[in-house]
Amino acid sequence: MDKELEETLKRLEKEKKRQAKKDKVKKMKSDLRQKMSVIASTDPHNENDEVLFDRKTLEKLKDIDIEELDYVDSEQNDEED
Repeated sequence: MDKELEETLKRLEKEKKRQAKKDKVKKMKSDLRQKMSVIASTDPHNENDEVLFDRKTLEKLKDIDIEELDYVDSEQNDEED
C-alpha cells in the first residue's frame, strides 16, 4: 500500500512539474505575441502601402506579365450581386 502511495505521489509530482513547464512556455509565447503586436502597431513602416515579399514570391511576380492577366471590373461584380 505504501509503495502504491509513493508511486502515485511521484507521478503527481511529475505531472505537476510538466504542467508548470507547459504554463511557463504558454506565458512566454503569450508575452512574445503581445510584444510583437505592440512592435507592429508602432512600426513607422506600418503606415506604408508597400507589400514586401520573400525572394521566391518576388521572382514569380516578376515573371507574370500584368498585361495578360484577366481583370474583373468591380462595377460589374456589384451589378451581379
